Amino acid sequence: MNGYLMVFSGILLCFLSSAYSMNARYSLRNKDTDPSPSASMDNIFWFIQITDLHLSVHQDTSRSTDFERFCNYTVRTIRPEFVSVSGDITDARSAVFISSKQYLSEWSSYRAAIRKSGILELTKVYDIRGNHDMFDVLRVNHSTDYFSKYGVQGPSHTRSYLYTVRKPFGNYSFINLDACPKAGVNFPLNFFGELTPDVEKQLLEFVSRTERSNHTFWFGHYPTSTIISPRLNLRDLLGQSTFAYFCGHLHTAHRLIPRMYVLQPQGYLELELGDWRDGRYFRIVAVDHDLVSFADFRMFHGTQQTTEWPIVLVTNPKDSDFLLPHKEPMYRILDSTHIRILVWSLYSVLDVSVFIDGEFQGNATRATPSGNDLSPLYVLPWNATRWADRNIHEIRVVATDARNNRRVVSHQFVVNRGPTWNFTRLAGFALHPDHSFNLKLVFYLLEGIFFCFLLMPRLIPSKFSRNCFRSSRFCVGLYRLTHFNPCYIPLMGFILYQCCGPTFMGFLIGYHFGVVFSFGIVVGTTFVVESLTYVYEGIQLLIFVILYVPLPVWYLGKIRAISRMESVNLITTEDNTPSVCDRNPATASTVRVQQSVPIRCVGRIPLALFIHAVIFSSLQLLFLIVTIGIPYGALAAFLSPGRLYPVALCWFIALQANEILAHVPGT
Repeated sequence: MNGYLMVFSGILLCFLSSAYSMNARYSLRNKDTDPSPSASMDNIFWFIQITDLHLSVHQDTSRSTDFERFCNYTVRTIRPEFVSVSGDITDARSAVFISSKQYLSEWSSYRAAIRKSGILELTKVYDIRGNHDMFDVLRVNHSTDYFSKYGVQGPSHTRSYLYTVRKPFGNYSFINLDACPKAGVNFPLNFFGELTPDVEKQLLEFVSRTERSNHTFWFGHYPTSTIISPRLNLRDLLGQSTFAYFCGHLHTAHRLIPRMYVLQPQGYLELELGDWRDGRYFRIVAVDHDLVSFADFRMFHGTQQTTEWPIVLVTNPKDSDFLLPHKEPMYRILDSTHIRILVWSLYSVLDVSVFIDGEFQGNATRATPSGNDLSPLYVLPWNATRWADRNIHEIRVVATDARNNRRVVSHQFVVNRGPTWNFTRLAGFALHPDHSFNLKLVFYLLEGIFFCFLLMPRLIPSKFSRNCFRSSRFCVGLYRLTHFNPCYIPLMGFILYQCCGPTFMGFLIGYHFGVVFSFGIVVGTTFVVESLTYVYEGIQLLIFVILYVPLPVWYLGKIRAISRMESVNLITTEDNTPSVCDRNPATASTVRVQQSVPIRCVGRIPLALFIHAVIFSSLQLLFLIVTIGIPYGALAAFLSPGRLYPVALCWFIALQANEILAHVPGT
């Protein structure tokens, strides 16, 4: 659900985000004398990224068994430099799905899969927290912070950390960004990341230490569009330091945006990876002579007939959509002597055929290994100048293994022209905007529109309002409602309360009491910035404005101005207030208004408004139970003034409807 909310806000407000041009120009990387891609196995390494495992004791236990199989077979076959696990290691949600807590068994299964597979003897694992790993966690290193105990890097690194891969041909730095909030509120109000002053200071230090690296890569759980960073411009920092920011969290908007890749205006790639939870996705990134290539793959379930093998990644010529001439040596493609392809399979690779623009180029052969292990690199001689015609070309590779598994991959490439940079608009809507700012803006715009909607009838001079508000029954009802102070003041108070009053309060993290506002959450002495609160408050406002307000306004406009020709009997109460619901002939005095049909009432409430109030109250209480009662408990549901206020207000307006008709003329 959260993924859809983010994409929707991006689509709604894409015009508010920073302008982005596919024709952006950057300074080219200086040419050097380092070698270009050839037939040797030198100057290349690769690594794996996996994200959003969501290992769960309640939902789809095959996530854990498949992850163990991934470690045992896929990682052992690919033999990466390291494996990056980019957050949401565990699901931390109960069987009810909308409540959450940390389960020790989920963390135990994660640690067991890594230890049993023995991959730590083969490679390194660098993991970080995701928002699910912080559900119901008061702070880092708290007793419920299982990542600090069961994560591979948890005992060594409190939050963000830096590591460097040193090779004979250069140094490559990797920054792991932990942007989890200071305190992990239970689901659902734990979606956005936050950069604290300490984290910002640490990141600046990391960047200064990576200035001499051949490449710097960042890993994080949250896309930058969902990280709140009021002091540090994170994207500017990424633009000056990194080639690519690898992330997860949005689950490819539940497969609506399978290629969630963008080039940010600051000049770096932001590449969201599909989740392990539902799609069993993983990513392989290769750095070949400082040319960076990647591809996303799926590991299929053991019961499925389809297999992921063989896995194929073309590193030269690389995909022109992801070519960054200002950060990598693009000229090496033209200087290269061989097409280079990484091919892995559980079985012997029999054939690797190469086609360019549909023309067969030959079969690639295995490169000479640098050690005793078989090389996964396949090479084929080529004359790059033949394709240096400033046109876009397509390379297609067909790989077959001994089990007759066949894999076909293709991409566009260029040799002597600029990158193509073809990214989808939906991916841009998800990753370009600042969703925190956009959600805040939408919320205050909605508040402002409803505020003006109620204020305007009071500001129009009476000599104009007579003509303005006679035009329709709805306008007459709006005029009456806004000119009856006992109802008007609570209505305006509701708008102001949503902006600054507490929505609800209760035990938000374990037995720690907290208060939720539209602008954030207070738990103890800690203020947590969480923009998803604007979404729920905006929904609350729309529920009230769309589902409740129209009918009372329509009802109040049904009776027009006083008429000399029509009358109903009204009882005069002790305070001389007439009521249209009491028609006792013995005590009635006659007042002339335009209404000849008796008004059915329940007590003092007109029947139509009574039924409407019952329906609205039921929906409002259902909204309260689902979003507050189940996730945060009965106490939080009871202490929910922001949700109970509309219920009280709807009954109060229904109760005052006849008073409005009796006291406020229809202009």
